[in-house]
Amino acid sequence: MTKNIVVVGGGSAGWLTALTAKKKYPKLNVTVIESKDIGILGAGEGSTPYLPLFLETLDISIEDLVKNCDATIKNGIKFSNWNNDNDFYYHGFGFIDPSLGTEALSSKFLSASPMLVSSIALNNDLKDLDFTENVSEKNKVPFVLEKNKSGKTVSEYKKIGKTSFHFNATKLAERFKDIGLERGIEVFENTITKVSLDENNNVVGLDLDSGITIPSDFVFDCSGFHRLIIGKTFNSKWKSYKEFLPVDSAIPFFLDMTEKIPPYTEAIAMKYGWVWKIPLQNRFGCGYVYDSSLISQEEAIKEVEEFLGFTPYYPRKDKGGFSFSPGSFEEPWQNNCVAIGLAANFVEPLEATSLWVSMVALTEIFSSPDFLTNNSDEIRSEFNKLILNMNDDILNFIYLHYMSLRKDTEFWKKFSYEMAPDELKQKLKVWEKRMPGKRDNGNFWNSASWFVVASAQEKINKGLAQEYVDMSDEYKKAVDSYEYYKKYREYKVTECTDHRQFLEGLK
Repeated sequence: MTKNIVVVGGGSAGWLTALTAKKKYPKLNVTVIESKDIGILGAGEGSTPYLPLFLETLDISIEDLVKNCDATIKNGIKFSNWNNDNDFYYHGFGFIDPSLGTEALSSKFLSASPMLVSSIALNNDLKDLDFTENVSEKNKVPFVLEKNKSGKTVSEYKKIGKTSFHFNATKLAERFKDIGLERGIEVFENTITKVSLDENNNVVGLDLDSGITIPSDFVFDCSGFHRLIIGKTFNSKWKSYKEFLPVDSAIPFFLDMTEKIPPYTEAIAMKYGWVWKIPLQNRFGCGYVYDSSLISQEEAIKEVEEFLGFTPYYPRKDKGGFSFSPGSFEEPWQNNCVAIGLAANFVEPLEATSLWVSMVALTEIFSSPDFLTNNSDEIRSEFNKLILNMNDDILNFIYLHYMSLRKDTEFWKKFSYEMAPDELKQKLKVWEKRMPGKRDNGNFWNSASWFVVASAQEKINKGLAQEYVDMSDEYKKAVDSYEYYKKYREYKVTECTDHRQFLEGLK
């Protein structure tokens, strides 16, 4: 008998879930229930390098997204004025050009990266070394066009760095829907009026306002902040991160695109939060994420307009922006229902982790048919621990960003060592005695990511770098090779392609 998979909610998370289910298990009946009552934020969105890899498994290409979703390339994130010094730093996806690979700049035996330590020892920062920063500041992307090629497909380029996408969230969901319909996924554009449970509390049917009942063997709750099944039906326990991350509101706005299209998300520190600035092909999707306990929406709008010097277009101004509660359900998988996307968790927008968590969850769920054939307490518990640990890891990493030198308002004064999550406190204590290294590789953030952000926020003992160089021949070798690397990096940047040129070739 054919099993029925029901996805509650459309949007990027819903259609990504439906497409994955159909790809992995084509014999299943996959149905999406969309409601106009549950809209899409649609202010422009980004993700991590996991997205292009995940979409490749679904046979969805970068060319498709560029043509249909206003997609642009994302090399990483530029953090502007986070130390209130009008300076910036990057958290890039490919910190060093992977084609280099010299022994002096990597090591199987040393904990802290020789290349990072050498940069700190010589310059007290990472700017010279950062391939992502140097290629991004020139509005280039790490794709090198092969000889005698036109640049009309990605296959005509050699990729020399990790990247992800920016995209119009509304158009991405629409494109996923079109592909889903082509692949036999059924859709109902209705509102759910009743969730029917059996004696084991499994969802067996979903009544629609049209009078139809959709039978279900397994349900994915992708209803966004509405959390129709996991929250309102199963009342799963919520783990709040509010005590650590006070931003809880956002007012989106759009800006005109510049002649050059930046290949990065910019996160601009403000008095009571920060502004995201995401480049699409035709505009910037922006938004001020702020702490509503300190300023009102009207005050947030005033701060934005004073910062810009003009009034931007507010796509949701009449709706009052949107608010959110940072945190995660402790059990996003209950009975025969798994919550995906905003329905399951939302830490905050800073590192664009929402789709990343969704893709990790889908990879785990669909790695075997156990979700249908062996839906046991043990399997659910294993999954729930994985997702909760991932969100806790994201919490620690994001809190580190806020531990800046900036203390000019009550907002920035909230982020102290004393108020930090315990796991992050332990890292900070250890970094007083050693440089961040392989032992800091967590389940989701690698040691280079921790090193980059901690270094920018002056949360590592930089004096140790010279000690490492003095005591270790391998670290000394990295210092001796430093000028060679800089010249090599400069050469590789010249080979990279202008971002706008790259996009226009694919269109």
